[in-house]
Amino acid sequence: MKKQLIDIVSLLNGYVGAPILITDDEVSYISNIKDPQNHWLYYTFNGFRVLRDRGIKVNNLIIIATGPGIDAIGAMEILSPKKVIVTDLVPAAIKSAKKNVARYQKTGKKIPVSFVVGNLCDPLGDNKADIIYANIPNIPIKSDRKNQLLDGITASTFFDLGLVNGVPEKINKHLLALQYKFLQQAKDHLTQNGIVVINLGARFPIKIIDQLFDMAGYDYDVLYFGFKKQTEIKDTIPGYSQNEKNGIIFTYYPYKQAIKLLKNKHIKNVENLIKTLKPLRISATEALKRSRKGEDMGHIVTLLEARLRK
Repeated sequence: MKKQLIDIVSLLNGYVGAPILITDDEVSYISNIKDPQNHWLYYTFNGFRVLRDRGIKVNNLIIIATGPGIDAIGAMEILSPKKVIVTDLVPAAIKSAKKNVARYQKTGKKIPVSFVVGNLCDPLGDNKADIIYANIPNIPIKSDRKNQLLDGITASTFFDLGLVNGVPEKINKHLLALQYKFLQQAKDHLTQNGIVVINLGARFPIKIIDQLFDMAGYDYDVLYFGFKKQTEIKDTIPGYSQNEKNGIIFTYYPYKQAIKLLKNKHIKNVENLIKTLKPLRISATEALKRSRKGEDMGHIVTLLEARLRK
């Protein structure tokens, strides 16, 4: 059966040009492409526009955990780097990304792209970049499911806890161990004024995100933020629910009620969004119960920019 090609230009708000076609396969992660504001890449690309409009110049760009390469394509289209390196832990994802990027470059920007397989920054060698972008999983996978990490969708949600060590306990308990590991590794691959950009679903208290960057040795700002529907609910919400222990809560909101509450409101920042949604705040455990009854759940999403502390 021939695999379907999906046009992803809806994620590139304001894009004018030829269709950008992506193969709809096991690593594509584009099931909700017709509803772009509920796709995490919509927020990534809007954040990239903030950087572009600020006048940032990008010589070298690194994309960590690319999946099918859509983030790399969006980055090329918006940021126009001179060179791109793309990584993923899953060989099938890199294979898919190569095909999708090559298809885009027939009508899009002809930028040199290298593809490497490996975890986080491990396969980067001595390469450095002005921007290192990552959207990586937060939920540790059970040992009896580690073999499933070679599946693209599973690897976008879970990670092997054996890949990280030396993570502060508070960060680990809040399921930010892989984020911390990435931030530590990225230090060796940033240019002098380079930045890391992380897409992070803000199911965690802001103070924990503050501590994540502080403990890793970075200063950070919010590039872009919003509210989206939780997708991949079969694994994601149970994963967070199972890790709600000793007073740790992962925040969700009933999606339809939240959208109604946010309608026609001018939300200035993430703190204001959290305050506005506070009456609807529920735990992942409660969200799991409701989602199993067919109710949609949502969460805050952030695109974060960080620089090494001087």
